[in-house]
Amino acid sequence: MITHVENVERELRIRNYSAKTIKSYRFCLIHYFSELHKDPSDVTTDEIKNYLHNLYLRGKSSQSVSVYLNAIKFFYSKLLKTRLCITIKYPQKEKHLPVVFNRCEIQKIIQCTRNEKHRLMISLAYGAGLRVSELLNLRVKDIDFDNLTIHIKQAKGHKDRITILSDKLSLQLQDYIENKTAESYIFCSERGGKLTSRTAQKVVSSSIKGTRLPSAR
Repeated sequence: MITHVENVERELRIRNYSAKTIKSYRFCLIHYFSELHKDPSDVTTDEIKNYLHNLYLRGKSSQSVSVYLNAIKFFYSKLLKTRLCITIKYPQKEKHLPVVFNRCEIQKIIQCTRNEKHRLMISLAYGAGLRVSELLNLRVKDIDFDNLTIHIKQAKGHKDRITILSDKLSLQLQDYIENKTAESYIFCSERGGKLTSRTAQKVVSSSIKGTRLPSAR
């Protein structure tokens, strides 16, 4: 069934899907095909429902099952171009109330963060209202110190936006990026590349743990 997977990958790239989606769909379809005991074109809707139900029984979350379903639907509709009608409702997303910190708690998190880079990351994320991806994509040239603004490029919805930079953070940032070029990422890995979301999340989780505040989901 590797041929089917490769064909899906090619089609996803042609349609400009993200690398993360391609990787997820590939993983899901490899598992799906490995569970089949017949040609995919002979599979019925009920059999697909049974497969998804088994994923639930194995402990998969509703979000994960949704990804499997999306991958399967893409395969049948775009690759096989089959008339098989998969009218399975998407699983409801599990709802969790986010942990929202007040100003005092945020200050406590920042104060408990000893690493200068990590402390500045958290300060900038909360102070300028940046998402993790926006924070990690920031380059030196995106900061306008004269006007105290940050130019966020390709933000949510693929739109640029401007956010405000405080005087205090401006001074800290200028010291931190003193030897960086305009094209440099503000927050780099030890090898000089862009930090990953996983690393940023670990930084925040570690700082929160030190304050004994409830962890963000």
